[in-house]
Amino acid sequence: MQINRFRRLLYVTLLFFVFGCTPPEEGGVENQIPASTLKEGDYNASANSFDFTFSPQSVAAVIDAPSNTDYSRGAMAHDGVKENLFYFREGSSDTFLYWFQRDTSIEVDPNAEVDPITFEGAEVNVYKLHENRPMITLPSPAADIDRRYFSTVYDGASYKLFFLSRTELKLYQFIYNDVERGFILEEGEPEIPIRLAPADINMNRWALVVDDYSGSCPSDGFTAYILYIAKGNTNEFYSFRLFQNCTDENDVGFDFLSTAPRLKFNNLPPSILQDNPMLLHDKSGNLQAFFTRSLSEAGNDDGVVFVDWLRDYINGRL
Repeated sequence: MQINRFRRLLYVTLLFFVFGCTPPEEGGVENQIPASTLKEGDYNASANSFDFTFSPQSVAAVIDAPSNTDYSRGAMAHDGVKENLFYFREGSSDTFLYWFQRDTSIEVDPNAEVDPITFEGAEVNVYKLHENRPMITLPSPAADIDRRYFSTVYDGASYKLFFLSRTELKLYQFIYNDVERGFILEEGEPEIPIRLAPADINMNRWALVVDDYSGSCPSDGFTAYILYIAKGNTNEFYSFRLFQNCTDENDVGFDFLSTAPRLKFNNLPPSILQDNPMLLHDKSGNLQAFFTRSLSEAGNDDGVVFVDWLRDYINGRL
């Protein structure tokens, strides 16, 4: 028992000095890492809907998570190679924790083979805390920013970060700066209005995604940025697409697509920890949706066998 305690303390000390991040609270890996998984829905293009019925293929493991991870405030983005996951640090309005999708080209020689992690014959997607930059900072240039929710995208060149305004129908746009190792307010378009919105939108539930990486100015003005905002308290989301007039830089905004079918989320489990879906397009152009799920509240119909397996995997018993 004393040896195990010493090993945990040694791990905490090394994490603090090597990675420069706040060490997890005493209590060890056993208690604080298996707090959540990601649950991915199956997309039905013809119905423009996601179904979240449990299957081994629908879950992903978030590992190396510090105990102060705020699972209710998360976002994802795909950079053309891998999926990236961001959560706020609990109680913070300016610091993100950053995970990346476990990938052969990231961990080892790209030509080497890595044994997949499998559960009941299905490969499990795993997100690891980024070792070189586990935390990303954000300045606070505007008191109007609603930091309860956020969304991230990758536009083919840079990571972008979006927050809603507390007082107006508009989004604040940030861009990742590698020199600052954090996000800074976008100089060209720091604020983007939301236009022609229906009266029953719910600004507490929204998500943003980029459906391709084309940087050219489209002939009709509509870019690849799509904003989804919930219809009232339902699990149906209205669509808005970013319009950018190629000849008038002041004519820009997320315009409501009145004829577009609403995006639906069906069979959401009761154990999800966030109101907002985390959306991304993968490298094949497929729309994906994730919600963070509490392991401690997962019921028998929602993958409790996977929960037990994940705890064993994380704690080195497999």
